[in-house]
Amino acid sequence: MKLERRSELSVPVLLEGRPASRDELAAWLLDPPRLLQQLLSGEQLEVQASGQFLYFPRPLQLPGILIAPQVHFRADGQASLLAISLIDYRLPGLAALERNACYRFSAELQAVDGAFRMRAKATLTLNIGGGGLGMPEPLLAFLGNRALGLIFGRLEQRCRRNLGSRLLPGS
Repeated sequence: MKLERRSELSVPVLLEGRPASRDELAAWLLDPPRLLQQLLSGEQLEVQASGQFLYFPRPLQLPGILIAPQVHFRADGQASLLAISLIDYRLPGLAALERNACYRFSAELQAVDGAFRMRAKATLTLNIGGGGLGMPEPLLAFLGNRALGLIFGRLEQRCRRNLGSRLLPGS
């Protein structure tokens, strides 16, 4: 079963009370660690070599289980575009799901006059015949769509909150 979600969002950015220029925003895109630390919680982001990052999102506590995702991704900044692509992910505590699910994610941040434009796409492929899931297909589809919705809701919220209102020159 393959589930897919897409999002497109424009985030207005003010610098010193005026709309940021495309060139000012493009400078942020050329420095992926700085931009990603602004977008994500910096203490949860590990900068690695060659434009790679390791991100530890906030753990999720479910009855009897703690899920602490680990996300390994690449970010390449050039001119007025930052491309982000998933390399690998881990879901400690959910071994059966990790074995029977394939998650792909990519996003782009583009600098335009006065705003960042974000485009993102994710697919979640579940091997419903794989052992260990033990759930009916409609329930898996519901849970998978719910998970993608939560991921994209969080992404859009972070873009609005951390890029729109908190972006500061030289920070």
